[in-house]
Amino acid sequence: QGREFTMKYTLCITKQCNMRCQYCYIDKRDTRMSLTIAKKIIDFVFKNTPSEEKIDIGFFGGEPLLEFELMKEITELIENHPSFKNALVELTVVTNGTIFSDEIADFLNEHNIGFCLSCDGPPFIQDTFRIFSNGKGSSIDVTNTIKRAKEVLSSVLVNAVYHPETFQYLPQVVEYLASLGLKRIYLNPDFSAPWSKKEAELL
Repeated sequence: QGREFTMKYTLCITKQCNMRCQYCYIDKRDTRMSLTIAKKIIDFVFKNTPSEEKIDIGFFGGEPLLEFELMKEITELIENHPSFKNALVELTVVTNGTIFSDEIADFLNEHNIGFCLSCDGPPFIQDTFRIFSNGKGSSIDVTNTIKRAKEVLSSVLVNAVYHPETFQYLPQVVEYLASLGLKRIYLNPDFSAPWSKKEAELL
């Protein structure tokens, strides 16, 4: 009694990405979600979530902001659904942090969409694992997005992935992200990496 429950749904709206992060598990392809499929999913979400539970719908990819127009269309479908209740539905987008603009910021603010970007920490870590398709590091672009997003959005979350080669730098990772003004920092292990027993014990 008195406990709130949330059903979380993730929409993989595209498998396209402008980056080639070393540990990414998404098969990069030139595909996108159709509005027909999106409508079926949204109908499913509202039909199958208990009426008293909150709904968290996340836009994911690939890189979802490559399909910003599609994301806007799906948001409209959600908000115009007969069962939509503003107080019970939360929207989020998980992005690699390399795509941002005033138009994107205005849309996120207007529709109260949570902004979560991926940044593994200082440049010497970020530029090792999170690289563009041409091999260039992404730290400058992502840091600029963080600074701009902090200025114009009410909430900015960050997801940092650590690896057997980088977990020993976690204190520096947190210090770096906090120095950029980030308060909600999520630290996630690279589950696909070959962790040794010794590394696990050190962690």
